[in-house]
Amino acid sequence: MPEASTAQHPLITYLVSGYYDVTLVVQNANGTDTKTIQDFIFVDTNIGFAEYERSAIKVYPNPAKDLINVKAAVPIVATELTDLSGRSILYHTVSADNTQLQVGSLQNGIYLLKIYTADACFTRRIALLR
Repeated sequence: MPEASTAQHPLITYLVSGYYDVTLVVQNANGTDTKTIQDFIFVDTNIGFAEYERSAIKVYPNPAKDLINVKAAVPIVATELTDLSGRSILYHTVSADNTQLQVGSLQNGIYLLKIYTADACFTRRIALLR
């Protein structure tokens, strides 16, 4: 649950309802630019999102060997597999309600699979075992 991220597609989790400021920092060889928008995000922790999340996205098999299937109730925009430190291992753009990830070349272990839709990012813990 970081309060900040340097990831390309960050996921920040808030456990308390309320309004939150968002700050974007963009940096390249020409310098740095910062933009802050106050009260930009409203988080309501009482909406039953966990139940919706479980029914909206199916990921199987888990544990997986060579292939992970992802099916969603809405179109998937992208999938990203990260290690537990947040390092991106696989990233694929998608424009369908289902996709497959080839994971046969990855080492055994626990990974996080992020499924991006137009409105949300869902995260699943995936075990790779051979």
